[in-house]
Amino acid sequence: MKSLAFLSIIIAAAFVFECAAGARETGTAGDTLHLKQTHYFLGDLDVKASKNGVRIQSLGSWKFVLVSHAPEWTVTVFRKDDKSYFSEPFKQFSETGLVSQLLVGKKTEAKGAVAKPTNMKVGNERVMRAMNPFCLGEYVDGKNLVAPQVIAILYSSTRMPNYGGIALRWMQKKDGRDWMTGLKDSSMHVMLSTTSVDIEPGTPGLYDVPTGYKRAKDMREILLSKESRASSADADDLFEMGK
Repeated sequence: MKSLAFLSIIIAAAFVFECAAGARETGTAGDTLHLKQTHYFLGDLDVKASKNGVRIQSLGSWKFVLVSHAPEWTVTVFRKDDKSYFSEPFKQFSETGLVSQLLVGKKTEAKGAVAKPTNMKVGNERVMRAMNPFCLGEYVDGKNLVAPQVIAILYSSTRMPNYGGIALRWMQKKDGRDWMTGLKDSSMHVMLSTTSVDIEPGTPGLYDVPTGYKRAKDMREILLSKESRASSADADDLFEMGK
């Protein structure tokens, strides 16, 4: 059980994100859940979500913004530098996600692990933790904070195990050998982390799509800037949707 002991040390040393502070702990329809997260492929993300909609903004090199809101829940991804956007139905996005599974594959949940409550809370909801010797997941149910469509969109974007709720952290053991030295590498790899959590008042227009933008031919045009598309045809091919 050395792996489990090592994982426990990682848990103790890992981040502790901020609980939703103050008196706003109800998660009413007008409240907005605000997460700052880091994804192993998508980078730093600023996530705002509620019963009415969701907004995921890339704070790193991708520079995309994803929005969707009730009642249709059409998913639109746009970028401000190119002033372009692409929209697709909720059902289609739920099946294809942001990028090909070749780039961001679905992760397997911690099999055989019983989820247990932690001492952390998001609003009135207790953060749950599931772990085994090979991986660790933390999540919050989230159903009294956001709409079911929001949970589905967040999962389709990050593909991190969420146990039917909102994923806050995912770590998994990485086994292999360094190809140069031949030394064995056995460590925990952080795939998703959350650095802060808050519950804020809703903001008008938060989930709206900017006007005057040009529609792109597909999602990969939005995820890759003009410069990236021009410099690398291979990168463009990698973002084939549904593959």
